[in-house]
Amino acid sequence: MLSTFWFLIKSILLIIGFTWVLSISGTTSISFLDYQLSLGLGFFIIGLVLIFWMLSIVGRVISLLIHVPQTFLGHNETSFHKKGLQSLAYGLSAVAAGDIRMAQYYSNRTNRFLKNDFGLADLLTGLTARLTNDDKQTAKSFSKLMTHPETSILGLKALLNTAIEKNDFRYARILADRAYSQHPKNPWVIKQLYLMTLRNGDYDASFVLLDRLKRYSDIDKKSYKHDKAAIFMARGDTEKSFKQNPDFLPAVLEIIKIWIADGKIRKSTNLIKKTWADTPHPKLLDYWIQCAPKKAIKDTYAMLSWIENLHSYNANNAAGTLYTAECLLRLNQNNKSQELLKKSMSSTPTIRCAQLMHQLDPQGGWMDNFTSLRQNQTWICSITKQTYQTWKPVNNDGHFNSIIWDYPQSITKQIHNYRPFSLV
Repeated sequence: MLSTFWFLIKSILLIIGFTWVLSISGTTSISFLDYQLSLGLGFFIIGLVLIFWMLSIVGRVISLLIHVPQTFLGHNETSFHKKGLQSLAYGLSAVAAGDIRMAQYYSNRTNRFLKNDFGLADLLTGLTARLTNDDKQTAKSFSKLMTHPETSILGLKALLNTAIEKNDFRYARILADRAYSQHPKNPWVIKQLYLMTLRNGDYDASFVLLDRLKRYSDIDKKSYKHDKAAIFMARGDTEKSFKQNPDFLPAVLEIIKIWIADGKIRKSTNLIKKTWADTPHPKLLDYWIQCAPKKAIKDTYAMLSWIENLHSYNANNAAGTLYTAECLLRLNQNNKSQELLKKSMSSTPTIRCAQLMHQLDPQGGWMDNFTSLRQNQTWICSITKQTYQTWKPVNNDGHFNSIIWDYPQSITKQIHNYRPFSLV
């Protein structure tokens, strides 16, 4: 309704305009060779307008004819681009599903139809090549990705992961350095280079990268302190490690040893009691005995009292009770030792506890259910569950700071709920 009304208004205005132009007085003469044409000024103006209008129509037609090939090519390019994007989507889905045949098919289609794609076709080709274990094509495709600013990080990440999977850590370090030079604020890049420096023992660089990781990623304060303490320990700087994180057990055990050698007995005993209350460890008991007063060294009962004093700081802990019982057994305090072993056995039955009970009571059947007993506490990787005789900063599988003191096959805690970084 409104469009009809608007059309009527425009028609009326056009008629009024033509009428007004035709009403203009005066004549116009046009001479050409022997011909002469005289027209009213109004008719001349209207004729001139019509001539220009016709010329504009002819110009439009000519322009359309000239641009027909380009328009047709543009239409084809749009169609190809659409097909290429569709093939890319199908191809990535096939890669995710592990369908090698379809991934190869859509990879070929994507390379055929998708042009100026910022390396997306190379991404699909590289992922497909990984499915078929074509290392040469994988490296070629991911290297091409690195030539595009938009996808360079994808290429570097893919090549870096491939190098790590093949245990080629020399090349992985080169790639990590290159990625860091291009993307110094990317958390993933910082993390990978950080892990490479740890694996290579380049701890000076690790300190710098850990600080940047704290700045640009979501690493929490406790994990940051835990990692930094582990790096100090890896460098052999026990005092700085302990100062960085006074609850870090490997540093605590080493610093107590140093303090005892330096004659800092009171300081050592205070730290032993504090640590025992949180995480009992057999070395703590050994250090505690080394710090015993002279009277306890000469008097068995005084030594017994000294040992029981430490046990009282965490009397309900099964592991601490076991260590105390074993120590009392060495002092020939069989009855007290057996009492503590039964207490530990009722709480957390371990192989070591059953062995000691069997030693005291061979007829008690303590080893009858041997397979159901829990293994003794030891240093264990919280990721791989592999056990170790001593703590080390990087385990055999390349995981950094993942080794904690706990029961094997029963990791129920992480120090400070810490989730260690991994190279794999």
